[in-house]
Amino acid sequence: MSYYNHITDDLDAMLAVLPEDIRAALRRIGRRDELLEAILDLGRVPTARYTDKEVVLRDTEVTQEDIQYMVGRVGEFDADNRAGIARTLHRIAAIRNRKGDIVGLTCRVGQDDDAARGGPGPGGEEAGRRRGYFQRDRR
Repeated sequence: MSYYNHITDDLDAMLAVLPEDIRAALRRIGRRDELLEAILDLGRVPTARYTDKEVVLRDTEVTQEDIQYMVGRVGEFDADNRAGIARTLHRIAAIRNRKGDIVGLTCRVGQDDDAARGGPGPGGEEAGRRRGYFQRDRR
């Protein structure tokens, strides 16, 4: 493994910001190489998106305490509501309510340049999530 791969592929660094029960669920599932993102939205069950499906990580909804735990571990978010994990390509995107409070977090697994080509681009995953929620809420 090259030095570059070690730095960008450190999934444990991203998992460390998640609450312990979410980390444990991801460990039980395995499939580390297929994990795209973990999604924790206030009032919804936490999920993980893999290359072929989405998996519920626990039966109980994400709480404000879960969100605060993660924010405390990630630190400051930029003006575009993103934070990175030092020395990795992993990024955390925050969704805020109208008051500016963080009500959702997407932990996106960093990908090398070749894998990232063709991805949604800046803001793409948040817009896609919102479209998915609007569609889901209409059912």
